[in-house]
Amino acid sequence: MPRRHPRRNGGTGRRNLLAAVATGVAGIGIGLNVLKPEAYTSAVLGRGANAAVTDDPNAVLGMEGLTDTSVTPTFTNRSSATMDVTLDAVETGIEWDLGDDGTYVTDPVTFTLGSGSSTELAVKGADEVTADITAVRSANGTTTGRIELQRVIDVPQSNVVQEIAGSAKAAGNSGKYEFELENTGNVDVSLVGVGVNETTNPNATQVDGGGILIAPGGSVVSNEIPVDSSDPSSDTRVDFDQSVPLNAGQTKSFEFDRFRDSSGKNAEMKGADLRVTFYFTDGSSGVVELCLAGCSF
Repeated sequence: MPRRHPRRNGGTGRRNLLAAVATGVAGIGIGLNVLKPEAYTSAVLGRGANAAVTDDPNAVLGMEGLTDTSVTPTFTNRSSATMDVTLDAVETGIEWDLGDDGTYVTDPVTFTLGSGSSTELAVKGADEVTADITAVRSANGTTTGRIELQRVIDVPQSNVVQEIAGSAKAAGNSGKYEFELENTGNVDVSLVGVGVNETTNPNATQVDGGGILIAPGGSVVSNEIPVDSSDPSSDTRVDFDQSVPLNAGQTKSFEFDRFRDSSGKNAEMKGADLRVTFYFTDGSSGVVELCLAGCSF
């Protein structure tokens, strides 16, 4: 289990911001701004550095989306100099995805932000991550300031899709399509909706039939699921009749009952690949590829 960091500030809540301590350093602390209590755990800034509340996107180190699981956290350098930013998680087994491109690296992570630049930073490995954050500010190769703080980042359930192995088991002329989902991560999730983004069978336009989508215990979808192949990045969501839990380390079998063509006939799905979006209880979503022919989208 991930190691939890003890709560601070008298247990007033995990999202409460830590009290600030501003410490001057000879040659750097001249002209140091007086920081608001919400700003930083500690900070040393040079001349002209405006220190605002860190969680304000207009702060010297702006951070957005840390507690909004519907977006990827974004870090912005609002200062006039370069910042080298490091995030080091208190919990174990944490991984970071700089740029949110699906490529994860083990904790800690360090990246450079030029003046005025931003980057997204996704995280997985726990349902919330407590990160010690350090930003070193420099200009012309000289360190001009340092910011140290700690924040809790809420992790969307969709991030475990990176750890859900989707595997197509069988498909045939009847339009049925069987597959498995395995949660290889350490966070329990629940699926509450689905959308079919696209399939390599151009004749398949929708999923319907007696069960639509069959999960352990029976059908979980009552309405037909359209195939939105016109825009592979989007899909049409269909909500489940009841949520389907997929706990850490668990594998479950699913089946799309019938893929149909535009005339309502069974679409032959033998050798077809799918790209499917699953929706989670926290409002997040993620895409899984189900491949019978190597996913040649």
